[in-house]
Amino acid sequence: MEGPTPLEIARNVVSLARRAGAEQCDAIVSMYTEANVTVRLGELEKLIEAGSMSLGLRVINGGRTAVCSTSDLSPAALERFAAEAVDLASISEPDEFAGLPEPELLSRATTAAGLSLYDEHMETLSTDERIRMAKACEGAALGFDARVNNSDGASLSTRIGQLALANSYGFEGSYPATSISSWSRPLPTMPMARSVMATGTPPNEVSIDSWIPKRSAVSRPGEPSISWAHARLRLASPRSSSNR
Repeated sequence: MEGPTPLEIARNVVSLARRAGAEQCDAIVSMYTEANVTVRLGELEKLIEAGSMSLGLRVINGGRTAVCSTSDLSPAALERFAAEAVDLASISEPDEFAGLPEPELLSRATTAAGLSLYDEHMETLSTDERIRMAKACEGAALGFDARVNNSDGASLSTRIGQLALANSYGFEGSYPATSISSWSRPLPTMPMARSVMATGTPPNEVSIDSWIPKRSAVSRPGEPSISWAHARLRLASPRSSSNR
């Protein structure tokens, strides 16, 4: 990682806020690399890779609190940012219960190694693997029931990065973190969709969120009006439907 680490940035902005007049303050910094893959009907539609970083600072003076955030982490910007947060705290309403936890209540641990927040396999996940996983997600939805014959696509998102926290009582800690999620938007056939909406929810169903067209009750003769309505459709699994 080039430049200062998230923990170094958090430590620095706490120091800047204290010099600007903060009685109590804490800072949280996150830096992530994010990727998103979108496929539709087995074909790649969109591939996005981007980096993100953000800083949050809370200042508490005499029970008056200000919470500010920025993504400009340059030295000059951080100095202005810390001073502005202190100024904002001075004009907020006081709260007798506002304040940082007492130092003796703060964790002695400075990492989150035991919380399983980081998966090292995510670092080696290639673009081809992400695409394959998104296609597999869409394929699972399309293969669930023959009445699901279309798709609005499937996506896979990953995030890899570092998070750090520091406060004016001397606590400092950071940890790496990863996340992954995937979802699909299957579309059922229209006759089946209307049938399920008309007859109610069958038992042992699987929910599918979908946009379906509906006819408006108000239209001119010979010119039916079509609008879009969001409906949650439920499909009975093949096994349960055969037992009816």
